[in-house]
Amino acid sequence: MISIVSAGVQQDTYDDAIRIYHLNGNAIDSKNGLNNGSVSGAVNTSGILGDAYEFDGVNDKIDLGAIGTNYPASWNLWVKTNEFDVKRRALGRYYTQTSLGLFDNDAGQWVYVLFSDGGTINTGYAYDSNIDKWIMMTMTYNGTDIVYYFNGTQIESDTATGDIDNLASDWQIGTHGNDGHWWNGTIDEVTFYDSALTQDQIDWLWNSGAGNELEPEPMSILGTIYPLPSGVPYVKLNSSLVFE
Repeated sequence: MISIVSAGVQQDTYDDAIRIYHLNGNAIDSKNGLNNGSVSGAVNTSGILGDAYEFDGVNDKIDLGAIGTNYPASWNLWVKTNEFDVKRRALGRYYTQTSLGLFDNDAGQWVYVLFSDGGTINTGYAYDSNIDKWIMMTMTYNGTDIVYYFNGTQIESDTATGDIDNLASDWQIGTHGNDGHWWNGTIDEVTFYDSALTQDQIDWLWNSGAGNELEPEPMSILGTIYPLPSGVPYVKLNSSLVFE
């Protein structure tokens, strides 16, 4: 019998994703095509991996529709900002107040917001006042803890319980989810998960900014695993294998 070893953290991270938006000139959901986005005003530009979208801070957005995942859940994206003195959101679902973005001050305060348990607001903050710098924001929720990560490092956590509210509400990239708090800057590699990502998975996402793609790469075992577009691998066996 031939046994296939686990494809590791990279494969696990891809498998746990339920929506992937590379934003390479379009807003196609690269994981399964269930929530292809509609781009309004945002302009294609260079990204952290391939291309990205630039948002003008006035009315640019990408509508994704409803992505109704309860906990466990995680959200990850790469962003750059052109300013710090106005409240902005890079990703949001308004009617649950689930969002990631900037607070309204000039100190470089990055904010994470998640409503749980019938309206309990949970927030995390990080600080980096560098304009036009790529930042990776990650938030996870497992039903008991909300954890906030900034550039791959855990910065805060909150104890929380209960469902994420209003799962049927729509998501938007470039706003707080209801045509407001418009993002002024660049957004790339927006990913939704139906798991609470581990630190190893978040480390891999952070390191992927060095130029690796977010889909699994071929991996040498008894043969070579090649990921199909759907993420389901097939195996090309080495010719030197001996069967008993």
